This record gives sequence, structure tokens and C-alpha cells, in this order.
Amino acid sequence: MKIIGGHDYYDGAGWGVDDTCVFIRKKCAKISDVEYVTDHPFKHMTRIEFGSRSRGERGHLQPFLVVLAGEIYPGLREVIWANHMDPYQLHDRVRTTYDLEEALGIFDAHVGSYHGISFLQNELIAGKQRRERLREHFSRKLTPEQTDWILENRVTILNTDRDPDSRSRRHVAQVDHACLKDLEFFKCLDPATTHMRIANFISGVLPSSRETIDLSNKDRIRKAGFDTVTSFRKGPET
Repeated sequence: MKIIGGHDYYDGAGWGVDDTCVFIRKKCAKISDVEYVTDHPFKHMTRIEFGSRSRGERGHLQPFLVVLAGEIYPGLREVIWANHMDPYQLHDRVRTTYDLEEALGIFDAHVGSYHGISFLQNELIAGKQRRERLREHFSRKLTPEQTDWILENRVTILNTDRDPDSRSRRHVAQVDHACLKDLEFFKCLDPATTHMRIANFISGVLPSSRETIDLSNKDRIRKAGFDTVTSFRKGPET
């Protein structure tokens, strides 16, 4: 596979260069520079904020999705600020996981400091609902609508993660970039497997979604072997 644009963790894992299979990526050095797309069908649960005065930290859990070569990989990013009193301080620590049990462990570690969750019965129920929604997030599969969107827009890589310091709650996505390393996607797929799946997807799946040429009636007649003047396959014989 011939790769154009940027550098990612899987680039050197392919054997040889196939010039017929080309992957063109956004020329961005880091994921925070990749342009956001808002018109897409990959919506999911919003982030969950937490804060603890006793531990002197605050932060949020950001569920996100990575779509690679027609497969979906749910993930969770934990973002922590060391000083919860400074609203302008940049993040102090970030942890990313694609494993359900690890994600639930991160959730449970902060359950006592989630905004709106205390020992009141209704607030405890809200916490359990968020935990169940997080479990559902990690069991997501591609829907027919999402698959059609990927093929129609010829998207090989997509993610719904955002800058850890962003305060926005909009559902955004970034497509076809060279920044999977920033999402620590190597925790999910090794370089050789990632390279192979992208190459197979581009060469074997995406071409089938190209738009067909709409032939005129005259062209259809000629293609079938008929003469557009006499309307017979063969001209009149003497």
C-alpha cells in the first residue's frame, strides 16, 4: 500500500509497495490539528465529569469511537486536571483504553466524586445508569446507516475523540488522518494488522462503492450491439 500524508505507527509494517492501492491522509502532525466533521452518524454518550476537593483534582471521562477499515472500536479517555479550582489549566494526565473491564474500573474509581452522584437514592440510580450506558458503548456495532455513510464518503479512518482540553459537547469526528498513534490505537491493533486491514479495505471494499456511469439510451443501444439508425444488429443484405 502506498501511503501519502503524515506518519503513523503502522506505516512501516507493510511488505513492499503496491502502487495500485493508495491511502491519502490529512497532513497533520497531531490529532488536535485535524479538522472536525459534524455531519456524520456516529453519535454516542457524552462525557462524564467528576471532581474531588479532597484529592484536589477534577476531570472527565470521554467515550469515543474509532472506525478503521469498516470495523468499529469503542474507547474511553480519562482526563484529569491536578488543580480543580483553575478552570483554565490544561490537563495534567490522560489515560486511554479500549478494554471494557478497564473502562469500568476507571469509572468505579471516580464514582464517589461524579457530579450529581451522592448517597441519595435517585442519584445513585443515575450513576448506575451511566455505568450501564458505558457498558453498552463498548458493545456497539456498525449500523447499516453508518456503513453506507462510510462507503458513500470513502472513509477509511474515523474517530470521535476530541482535544482533552476542549469544553465542547458537540458530536464531532475526524477522518482519514495519520494520528492513530495519538489515540494509542496500538493498544487495540498491532502495526502489521492495522496496515493489512487498511490495505484490504481500500483495495477490496471501497472500489465497489464508486459511482456508476449513467449511460444514455443511444449508448445502451450501441453497447447491446444494435445500430441506432436501423435498430437492427446487422445491416440489410443484398
